[in-house]
Amino acid sequence: MGQKRWKMAEPVPREAYDALAGHSRLIAALLWRRGIRTAAEAEGFLHPSWDRDVHDPFLFLDMRKAVDRLMRAARSGEKIVVHGDYDADGVSGSVVLHSTLKAIGADVSVYLPHREKDGYGMNAPSIEKMAEGGAKVIVTCDCGISSGKEIALAVSLGIDVIVTDHHTLPPELPPAYAILHPLREGETYPFRHLTGGGVAFKLCQALWKEANLPPGHEKWLLDMVSISTVADMGKLVGENRALVHYGLVVLNKTRRLGLKTLIDGVKRDDETLDAMSIGFRIAPRINAAGRMEHADAAFGLLTADTKEDAEVRAEVLHGHNADRQKATARIMEEAFVMGAAQASQSAIVVAGQGWPAALCGLVASKLVDEHYRPVIAVGRDEHGRYVGSGRSIPGFDVTGALRACAEHIQKFGGHPAACGMTIVGDGNFEAFKRAFIAHADATIGSSDLTPSIEIEEEAAVHEVSVGLIKELKALEPHGEGNPRPRFLLRGGRVASSRQVGAEGKHLQLTVVDDKGGRLKLIGFGFGPLLAELPIGGPVDAVVELDLNEWNGRVEPQGRIVDVRTAADA
Repeated sequence: MGQKRWKMAEPVPREAYDALAGHSRLIAALLWRRGIRTAAEAEGFLHPSWDRDVHDPFLFLDMRKAVDRLMRAARSGEKIVVHGDYDADGVSGSVVLHSTLKAIGADVSVYLPHREKDGYGMNAPSIEKMAEGGAKVIVTCDCGISSGKEIALAVSLGIDVIVTDHHTLPPELPPAYAILHPLREGETYPFRHLTGGGVAFKLCQALWKEANLPPGHEKWLLDMVSISTVADMGKLVGENRALVHYGLVVLNKTRRLGLKTLIDGVKRDDETLDAMSIGFRIAPRINAAGRMEHADAAFGLLTADTKEDAEVRAEVLHGHNADRQKATARIMEEAFVMGAAQASQSAIVVAGQGWPAALCGLVASKLVDEHYRPVIAVGRDEHGRYVGSGRSIPGFDVTGALRACAEHIQKFGGHPAACGMTIVGDGNFEAFKRAFIAHADATIGSSDLTPSIEIEEEAAVHEVSVGLIKELKALEPHGEGNPRPRFLLRGGRVASSRQVGAEGKHLQLTVVDDKGGRLKLIGFGFGPLLAELPIGGPVDAVVELDLNEWNGRVEPQGRIVDVRTAADA
């Protein structure tokens, strides 16, 4: 029982409790670990402010240049194309740009690439078609920074390209008319962690101001911005925290007929949507369109202007998501066999004939969960072209690893934690596989390959109350950079236990302690451990805390992350 290491965070210093004396012991420790050092900083973190946390978009080095060009295009009737990406970040950002450019009177259309036919980023045939169609300006969203050749082609065809992106910077920037990228060398914008949709929103915010559109109404774009930020694992600190905080308010009362219809199909009665709702229910359905058919289906839903159209399009997305789940399950059977054969290596590289590139990221993610190693998963087509994705573990820059193997790769891009790539030819693929694994062997230590559960604080059962959990909720929204706190409940005893759910897959425990504490725990997928946790026996558990509301009654509840008998701990 319990094969993962339980890794307790270093104790916070005594000064943390003095500096944050207005908060409980547990909340003060959590705030301190998030870099909060004063009562004023705590107030700012717990209560995001639009005026304080959302920066002036014109602080971007090239924002004035980008806005002037788009305003000129709108006034003169020049054709503008928004070139987005096929994932939830790129689609959401494209919706934001499209609606704003329409609001300023621009002649605007949207192009979203096909994940398998076009691959990641910009491509020459599409640029040529845009030029033939009379495009004079291309605005990228969530792509473009690594498309130097394609942008040079666009420039040669008389098209000005404005890049909005956040992906890893290439050694040489593309010859774009303007570049909005928070990580660009010399960039003057003060926040570095915007996602593709976040950067697109900053451009829209500037356009909104420049065009004298109704002040404050740009906040209605934040439903899309919150989806893009959470879906792309944007770091939920600083401006991102404010954008998602306010975005969730907008999401719960969205005016978009298509988004509302999509939400109605996944939302429980009286539920308030949060970041987890985006990550596990909304974003997967938006992503499913690009994975199973074309991202245009998601864009069409999110811009639907009649209830009937929205209902039809939402049903299509729900269907794509179900198909995606079935297809992924089939491919995973093959991928798990390959992954198991490579489990002794520092990294895993799997390839399957005919695997859809659209599903390779999901395959890689599941293999990382299974083996806790960086994973590359690619599909091979009948022409010997390999297209797929990579996912990583903390401390290993998977896109940096691709850069080290670049001689074997036709095209790639991504973040330290995730990447996409195209490799042409069986020989190149085999050479890439050897080089990638060798790079992992040289940079990953054996201790890095042991999965661990990060625990922030220890809490006794009797300390857990409705009041504490309401305090914890002020730390939301949770995500990258602000994880949901995990607590070690030590010294409890099992008062009752049972298996629940289909085939008893899940575990429900009630634990008590010697000071009268009593807490219900639910462990999804932990049902088989029932026999190992006898009634009256000592138990330690790593949990995330939440409120359980049922029949008008509210009580604290812990979601089990891992559980052991005290003897095993």
